[in-house]
Amino acid sequence: MNNLKNVKGIFFDIGWTLCRPATNSWLIPLKAKEYFNQEDLNNIEQNKVKAAFKEAYTYLNSYHLVQTIQEQYDRFNHYYQIIASSLPELNLNSEKITAIVDDLVYNYDNFILFPNVKEVLATLSKKYKLGIISDTYPSTKKVLAHFDILQYFTAITFSCELNAFKPNSIMYQDAIHKINIKSEETVFIDDFLTNLEGANKLGIIPILITMRPNSDQETNFLKISKIEDLLHYL
Repeated sequence: MNNLKNVKGIFFDIGWTLCRPATNSWLIPLKAKEYFNQEDLNNIEQNKVKAAFKEAYTYLNSYHLVQTIQEQYDRFNHYYQIIASSLPELNLNSEKITAIVDDLVYNYDNFILFPNVKEVLATLSKKYKLGIISDTYPSTKKVLAHFDILQYFTAITFSCELNAFKPNSIMYQDAIHKINIKSEETVFIDDFLTNLEGANKLGIIPILITMRPNSDQETNFLKISKIEDLLHYL
């Protein structure tokens, strides 16, 4: 286990670290559940369903540079148009697609903040510089502001700003540059080992958080079950 006594900065992932999706999917918001559910999808030939969502997801990530919420909105609108076209059984007309995308981009109820997150961040921010490294979109800053935790972060690195995803080294280098602390004096908390391995290659101390179902894996990295556990190690 890495020695944490010299840590000066802490980077957090967002999803399944600070909060979770209300529907357990970041791409299927609450409004979408009013128009189709898993049973509806199960009634369609599964290879067809997989192909539809794969095509939509490929489009979404084909060019991830998104600088405004309007660009994000347009991207997700096309995402759902692909699904609607590929899966006519769902009866997703333009009105329903608009309602789903409105909800996905603007409804904060699609995010559920984990207990004690605000209190832990407030405590940690008194001693450490805090940052975010997340594969996400511009509207997420408004979500963080809605939860009244945005003020605790010195630096924010979003994938949409760099057109790169974790574990691309660009993500970690951007975060280290912004927080202006040596990588070996920082830690990164994430729920995916591949992302932590990417951080570790740059000298950032990795910590696996196991809030996400099936995220608890064998590793030599420090593991925590919730972010308040950090207070026992730092």
